[in-house]
Formats: sequence, C-alpha cells, structure tokens
Amino acid sequence: MIGNVVLHIGFHKTGTTWLQKEFFPKIENVNFQYFNRFYVPVYKNKLNILSAEQLTGSPFLGDLKLSDKLYQDNLDTLRKTLEQLFKLYPTATILITTRDYKAWVKSCYSEYIKYGGTKDLQEFNILVSNWYYYQKCIIQMAEEIWKKEPIIIKFENLFNYQWHKQTILGLCNYLGCKVPSYDINKRHNVSMTPLQLRLLRFTNRSMPKLRPLIKWVIKIWNK
Repeated sequence: MIGNVVLHIGFHKTGTTWLQKEFFPKIENVNFQYFNRFYVPVYKNKLNILSAEQLTGSPFLGDLKLSDKLYQDNLDTLRKTLEQLFKLYPTATILITTRDYKAWVKSCYSEYIKYGGTKDLQEFNILVSNWYYYQKCIIQMAEEIWKKEPIIIKFENLFNYQWHKQTILGLCNYLGCKVPSYDINKRHNVSMTPLQLRLLRFTNRSMPKLRPLIKWVIKIWNK
C-alpha cells in the first residue's frame, strides 16, 4: 500500500465544492489535492484525499443531450480513466457524492442559466436526464474495478441539519480521522431564486450583452 488514499469523485451540484474548500483541507494530517486522470503524489504517513469533479462531465455546458453514441463514448472513456486510476491507486477508497434527481436537475438548471442558457426547466430536464443515469453507471463501474462498494454521501444528508452531524461523523470514522473544525453555513455556487432565474433567462434570450451586468446584480443581491 502506498498510502491511505481516498479518491473523491464529485458529481456536479452535489456539495463537491463545499467539501473541496471547506472540509477536506481542514482535516488533520491530510494531503488534499485536486486531480483528473494524472498521477498525484501520495504519502504513507498522511490521509491522501484526491478530489475530482471533471471526471463526470458537465451537464450544463456544450451539448446538453447525450446522444446514444456520445453517451457510450463517454462511458468508454470514463472506464479507461478509472482503470488507469486503479493501476495508480489500487487500494484506494472511492468516495462519491450524489443527490436526488429533482433537486439535482433544478440546481444544474440554475448553473446552466448562469452560463447563458435559454431553455426552460422542462426542456432542460428532458435533455439532461441521461446525465443522471450516466452518474449511476460511474458508481457501478467504480465498484466493479476496485472490487468494493464506494462510500456514497448524499447531498440531502450532508446539508440537512437533522442528519449532517451523523453524516460527517460517519465519514470521518470511515476515513480514520478526527472531525475537523468547519463552517457548514459557508456555501459555494448557490442556486438562484425562481425570480432571479426568470430575470437572467430573459436577459440571455433577449439582451445577452447585458448578461455580465445582470449576473453581477444577482451576485450582490444574494450577499
């Protein structure tokens, strides 16, 4: 074993950024690093947490709809990437963050509008439904390649005040670390309100040159 390695595969809009910025780096004696498909050095005397979000693709940039061919191509590419990571970190524990479908779609839709999207929520939902199933395939693939079940952390448990402490304590017990000092109220990439979504979507469709200004107004509005 080349160290206590945790590979965190974070799906978009599942609390990944909060873990990367507010939790993982604050764990005692941790080597926390971002990674993609390339080797990242790990250390025997540390808890090595390697975190990635881009492995799962982006459901709000580029072609939203995964055609059958693109869907299969993505899966084939991802399997090869996971197999490469297995060769580098064969004893790693796989940690995956996920989220219930309806809440995930709404949160992704907010991000899609921020990037200049113009479709309504119903159209967006139809287009990105394959992405959610694609994420489930990633969990299955990781289990097949590492021959053990990944740790699954649900957004709803991580940010629910009733279940949050139990979720964090269970995660830390599994990782073999003390619970660090952190701020659960410090959020990142917060979704817009329905009114803000309508305003920015209208701007994207009718006055795209004003989008930077409206995004700035919304940012100030949310402070």
